[in-house]
Amino acid sequence: MKKLRGIIIVVCLVVLIVAGVTAGAYFVLRPKYLEEERAKLLFKGPSALSDKQASVVVAEVNGEAITYKDFFNQLYPYFQQTSYSFGITQDNINSEANKEIIRSFKTDVLDSVIKQRLAVQKAAEQGFTLSDEYIKKATDQMITAVSQELQSTDTSENTDKDYRQEAMKTIEAEAATYGMTADEYYKEYAQYLLITDFLDHLTKDVEATDEDIKKYYNEQLAIQQSNPEQADYADVVLVKTGGTRVKHILISLPQEEQDEYRRLLDANKEDEAEKYLEERLEAIKPKAQEVLDKVNSGGDFEELLEQYGEDQGMKSDLYKDGYFVTGNGEFISSFEETSLALKEGEVSGLVPGPYGYHIIKAYEVVEEGAYALEEKRDEIKNFLDNQQKSVYIDNKMTEWMAASKITKYEDRL
Repeated sequence: MKKLRGIIIVVCLVVLIVAGVTAGAYFVLRPKYLEEERAKLLFKGPSALSDKQASVVVAEVNGEAITYKDFFNQLYPYFQQTSYSFGITQDNINSEANKEIIRSFKTDVLDSVIKQRLAVQKAAEQGFTLSDEYIKKATDQMITAVSQELQSTDTSENTDKDYRQEAMKTIEAEAATYGMTADEYYKEYAQYLLITDFLDHLTKDVEATDEDIKKYYNEQLAIQQSNPEQADYADVVLVKTGGTRVKHILISLPQEEQDEYRRLLDANKEDEAEKYLEERLEAIKPKAQEVLDKVNSGGDFEELLEQYGEDQGMKSDLYKDGYFVTGNGEFISSFEETSLALKEGEVSGLVPGPYGYHIIKAYEVVEEGAYALEEKRDEIKNFLDNQQKSVYIDNKMTEWMAASKITKYEDRL
């Protein structure tokens, strides 16, 4: 369901790709009752709109009407994503401060919907129309994405489940919350695909030059080397953080014993906690030693990890290449110290910790330093290409807006 909700949010925010939307509060006097009633809808969703409310025209773009339903179908998911960070609840939504924030949301979303409509018009001028092919493609993509999500999160043992059929039901239910049929929902996503293709066509010749790439590398490398602690947050990381990429086989303590150890620590009973941990580790040590003996006698580490490892992170796609240990305190101290002391390909002994015993293998040792330009050329080019395309589209949208007849009825929001 999260993936499905993400799809429709992408649709509503497509103009964040088309052209950047900047937040700015605006102040319009309007009847207090209407404003507060409309605010309540943000917690009910588009399906709560009456036919009369849904059909109200809130803007016109070159003679095409944008209805309150068009607007609200994009405001609602935007509000759901952002309201939490502003601390907006049903109880305080009509405070003066929150009214200003919501007015700002509405301004941003209306501008986004207008730009989206304008992009569709410009796409049509160049032959990009919402054909049956686009709708079929959108339908298949959405059903596939949702069915994969349902399958990946299904913990039942029913292997005969028709996830595609389940996905279609899920989509239909989600569409209903927006006062839409599944077909209308697919069509909305198809419009997103159309705009994406149009923008790709529009910017097909926009790309970074070799000079742009070299300039970016030299400037960013100097910045990252002078502020290494910020390098990991850069758009393209050019500074290598020293560390060791490892995988480990965890022979785990039972969860209740891990919890009891933490409870003792939380109660400031450190000596008692350490004694308890030592006793519980002793109980699982024979099993851990048995696994270590198999590793040391030539057993395949990956196969033994799959068979005995109890750290689910090791089996996830996110960490399929292992954990990268840098000594920054992200892992428990015994795990970090052992990992960083290993040579590439070396396997540790039994490493005790609050989760159980770890058997660690070093897969790669990375020395601290800078990446060469050629190592990062493709990544830099991809980043700069996207950046330049975004600027190009932003400028093109400004040009289109200036040449279009656009009317907003902000008092109807």
